[in-house]
Amino acid sequence: MNESIYINEDRSEFSIHHRLPREGFTSIEARKYLQGLFPSMTTWICWFPKYSESFEKIVRTADQQKGVAGVWRWERIDGPYPSIFYLRSTHICESHSSPAKTNWTGVLSFTGPENESFLLFSFMNTLGSVGDEYYVSTHDVALLERFDRDMHECFRAENTDGMIEVEVIHGSSIYLTPTSDEWIFLPTSIKNDIEQQVLSFFRDQHAFVKFNIPYRRGFLFVGTPGGGKTMMIRHLIRQCHVQFKPNFMSINIKKSTDEDDIAAFFECAAKRAPCMVILEDLDSLTKESCVSRSALLNQLDGLKPRKGLLVIGTTNNPGDIDPALIHRPSRFDRIWIFEMPDKQLRRDYLEHSLPGADPRLIIDITEKTADWSFAYLNELRTTASILAIQKGCESVTAEHIEQAFVFMTAQFKSGKKGHRGKGDQAGMGFEAA
Repeated sequence: MNESIYINEDRSEFSIHHRLPREGFTSIEARKYLQGLFPSMTTWICWFPKYSESFEKIVRTADQQKGVAGVWRWERIDGPYPSIFYLRSTHICESHSSPAKTNWTGVLSFTGPENESFLLFSFMNTLGSVGDEYYVSTHDVALLERFDRDMHECFRAENTDGMIEVEVIHGSSIYLTPTSDEWIFLPTSIKNDIEQQVLSFFRDQHAFVKFNIPYRRGFLFVGTPGGGKTMMIRHLIRQCHVQFKPNFMSINIKKSTDEDDIAAFFECAAKRAPCMVILEDLDSLTKESCVSRSALLNQLDGLKPRKGLLVIGTTNNPGDIDPALIHRPSRFDRIWIFEMPDKQLRRDYLEHSLPGADPRLIIDITEKTADWSFAYLNELRTTASILAIQKGCESVTAEHIEQAFVFMTAQFKSGKKGHRGKGDQAGMGFEAA
C-alpha cells in the first residue's frame, strides 16, 4: 500500500538546516539495489533530467497504479522499496486530488508510442532529497531526451497559449502575458540605454558579423532589493518577445547546483540561440552553490564562447561578486546601477499606483519616504487597498492611504534596525513574478 507524507516546509527531513540521520541511497547503492531487484536488466544509468519539475507530476495520487502522460503509458512496479507520495502542504489544492507540487519514490515502467520501454526509479538520496536524480534502464540518450521533452510539453502550465515562456532549468517555467507591460520607473537615460542595448542585440545581428564582433553580450543590474531590477527584466522580455521572438531561459539555483548543471544550462541556452539568459542573485551563485568561480567564468567567457546569448545578471550585493566577473568586458560588458528612487520617481510612482489620490497627500508622502524602495511603495498601495476592502469601501481613500503609511513607516524603521521578519522578502525576484 502506498503512503503519503505531508511535508512542513520549515522543518522536515528535506531541510538542510536540520541534520537528521539519512537512510537514502548513494548513486552506487541505488545501482546495486536495482541490480539485485531486476537481475535481468543489465543497463542502469543515473539520470538528471533537464525538466525535472515535470517528473513530480507523473504520479497524481498516492493510490494511482497506472496512467498516461502525453504519449507515454506508465505503470507502477511494486517491490520492497517504499512507494511514497509526498504532498507539499503549502501547495495542496482544496480537493487534495491534484496537488500543485508533489514528489514520489518507487519504480515506474514507461512505454512509448512505438512500444519503446524502460524503467524509471525515483529514490531518496543521502542528502534527504527526492527528485534530484533518477535511475533509468536504458542507455539510449536520444530516447531519454525525447521522453524528457515529452514530459515537459505534457505538464507545462495550463492556459499558456499566447503566453511568453521563460524556461527554468531545475524549476517550473515562468509565463508572462505579452500585453500586460509595466510602468518602468527609472531615470529616462538609464531606461533608454538599457532598452537600446538589449533590443540592438537581437535586431542587429548582422552588425556583429559585419564588424567581426563576437555575437554575445553580458549585462548586469546592480541595486538594493525592490529597486526595479526584476521589473525591468520582465519589461525587456515582453519587448523582445513582441519584436524578435527569442528564447528566454533561467536556472533555479540551489545549494546542490554544481558545475555540470551550469555547463548544461549554458549549452542548452546556446542550442536555443538567440536566447536571453537570466542569472538572478549572481552573488549567491558562487557562494551558496557548488559552482566555482572558474567554472562560471568559463561559461561566460571561456575557450569556446557560445554565440547568440544575451546574459542578464542581477545582484543586490555587488561587493560580494568576484571582481573578475564585473571588471572585465565580455563577461559583463555593461553595468547599470538601480539607485533608490529619488523624489521625482517616488512621486511619479505614487501618482501612478494611487490614481485619484489627493495631490497634497502624494506630495507629503513623497517627502517622507526618502530611502524607500519601489517594493515598499508598492506595499503601501497594497496595504491601503486591503484596508479599503476590509472596510467595505469601493475605492481607496485618503484615510486608507494615511493608515497604510503609518503601518509601512513602522515596518521600514524596524527593517532598518535589522528586525526583518520572514515575510520581508516575499514576492521578490523574477520567479516570484
